[in-house]
Amino acid sequence: MSHVINSFNFGKKVTPRVISDLKRLRPYIESHDKLASKAYITLEDRVNVTIEHYLQVVKTEVMSSSYQLIEDYDYTVHSSLVNAVTIPVAKFHFEPSPMQVDILKISFIFI
Repeated sequence: MSHVINSFNFGKKVTPRVISDLKRLRPYIESHDKLASKAYITLEDRVNVTIEHYLQVVKTEVMSSSYQLIEDYDYTVHSSLVNAVTIPVAKFHFEPSPMQVDILKISFIFI
């Protein structure tokens, strides 16, 4: 089952400004919306193929130095191809993580 994912998010829609703040406050964390603009194309000779996506979702809270709380949901994703017995489908399985990531930015002034 060929398909294109334009956007795949959990939680509230994040504005471009907030995404910019998130990248600045947590540059070591992977990109936001990992499935955005991904194409999963099956070849004609593999007509009955199901593409399954497995996602682990983790809530992330980022507290900026101005005490603005930004809530976001990150996820890891693994995709696989499976031969379909009947009709091909695109499947999405997700599991919320029992863990939560809290990031607090503290600025120090050194003299």
